[in-house]
Amino acid sequence: MYKIHKNFNRLKNNGINNCYFQSNKRYSLAQKLVGTSLVISTSLNPFVNLSIEEWVLRNSDPNSYILYLWRNRPCVVIGRNQNPWKECNLSFLRDRDVWSVRRISGGGTVYHDLGNTNYSVFMPRNEFSREMSAKLVSKSLNSLGIPSIVNSRHDITVDSYKISGSAFKIIGKKAFHHGTMLIDTNFDRLHGCLNSNMTITEAKGVDSVRSKVTNLRNYNLQVNHNLFCDAVSSEFENQFGSYKNILNFSDSSVLKLSGIADLPNNVEYYSSWDWIFGQTPEFSFEANGTLETAQVKIKLGISKGVIKSVELWSNDISLGSENSSTLNSSLEKALIGEQ
Repeated sequence: MYKIHKNFNRLKNNGINNCYFQSNKRYSLAQKLVGTSLVISTSLNPFVNLSIEEWVLRNSDPNSYILYLWRNRPCVVIGRNQNPWKECNLSFLRDRDVWSVRRISGGGTVYHDLGNTNYSVFMPRNEFSREMSAKLVSKSLNSLGIPSIVNSRHDITVDSYKISGSAFKIIGKKAFHHGTMLIDTNFDRLHGCLNSNMTITEAKGVDSVRSKVTNLRNYNLQVNHNLFCDAVSSEFENQFGSYKNILNFSDSSVLKLSGIADLPNNVEYYSSWDWIFGQTPEFSFEANGTLETAQVKIKLGISKGVIKSVELWSNDISLGSENSSTLNSSLEKALIGEQ
């Protein structure tokens, strides 16, 4: 039998709501998050949740231990140095209202929906260990009767199937390790989102490592978001001591911070084209097609999401070098500078 902890709903209900906002006074997160703390977001907006995560990293006490638990609406989250055109099927995302998101940590691309829960573990840089935090989460799954282990890539697996991928970020004296937890994710949607339909060549940046995945529900039919959060928050408290602070965030509480903290500005930046697409490392895109009776191939050089060069080839000698050059020049004028 697995052990079910009863803490999470109590902790969530006892948390400090709108903890940064009171009258017109300025409050600092650093004043709240000292020692062991639990941060909970009920927002399902990935731009809000990632902004909260970064704000905690940059503004909490360097010697604090913090657990942050959150979920997102359907979205695809790419690593800091990744290419959304290469990692995702952007037309598939657009047609199904799945948002494109970029995070500040490295690592690979992941799909989020309400069947997935995200955890972030913050600690002092000099104590930071991806293996330690992954094992903490794995141990919490063991308490639910799920025989998970941590592999050499710090993924959490069950029967060699990946249930949690992770990444990390270090800034100054602080660090965090965050990961996904596949509880009851829609795998048809996941696979559709993460299979690009574009021919990307000469790409810089980091490629994702594909793995076989499974859901926790295949090992425990009772597990859900709250039960997982229950287990992780209890294990975190066992390892780092009782929570001194419990902070709750919602969409409305973050919006109230305008002019008091920089969270709303971070939300706007995380959702901007400049961040999601404009931060993409240089790459080339190739496509084949037909122009009248000629078979043509076009190659676009793209930097920061903007077309910088155009090259055109054809196997039809009737185009002639002069016509081909004119066509290439026309395409350059039409496409260079476009997003």
